[in-house]
Amino acid sequence: MRAGQKAQREAEAIRSRCECKQSELDDREAEIKRKECELTKEIENEAEIQISDLRFILEEEYKRKEEHIWQQSLTRERVCADKYKKLTIRYQAEFTIILFYGVIVTALKAIATPEIIEDVINFFSFWWKALVDFVLNVIGFGHSVAKLSEYIPNPTVASIVFWMVLILIAGIAIGIVFLTILSVIIIYVRYLKENQFDRYTVIAAITALAFTVFLSGVIKGIAPVNLFALQIGLFLSYSGVRAWIVRKKYK
Repeated sequence: MRAGQKAQREAEAIRSRCECKQSELDDREAEIKRKECELTKEIENEAEIQISDLRFILEEEYKRKEEHIWQQSLTRERVCADKYKKLTIRYQAEFTIILFYGVIVTALKAIATPEIIEDVINFFSFWWKALVDFVLNVIGFGHSVAKLSEYIPNPTVASIVFWMVLILIAGIAIGIVFLTILSVIIIYVRYLKENQFDRYTVIAAITALAFTVFLSGVIKGIAPVNLFALQIGLFLSYSGVRAWIVRKKYK
């Protein structure tokens, strides 16, 4: 009996010691897990800091390289622009000299061509005669209308009415015609200056003048046309076609 009790007490003591060992093991395992969690968090924080620093360094490096590339591109663009500007200035200077030479040669040739000088004089003489005839016809029409004042018994009043009617009719008719012509010329010159005053227009004018000058004999042999009027007609045709093309393009 005593031996059995003794064995039971020894078993209980062993179980108690095992339970204590188990508790210690559990505590150690819990401590190990806690330290593992702390170590994992520390490693994650350190890695995140290193990654953040590395990202910042890479971003700064990328920004520096991007700025360097941008500055290089700007420098190359400025160099190319300067080269293009120099080439353009040189081209424009050469083109202007050649164009000026063409203008002088063509103008001198036109002045030395008797047919053209004669046609210039005839052109302006025709329009001057037409203008004078128009004014005389208007004055004659006004004079005819103003004669109605003869039916007024009072000579003084009749004379005043006569001159008032004559001046009114002649002034209105002549003024309307002259203002219309002047307005058309001003509008066209303004349009030409704002939209077509460039080297293409100069080339067109020289080409038309050269065509008229160097083929004056052939043209006169084919048809008795006024060469100066033909020159104006060619230039106006160019101007009209160019305006139509521009309008059709941007319509």
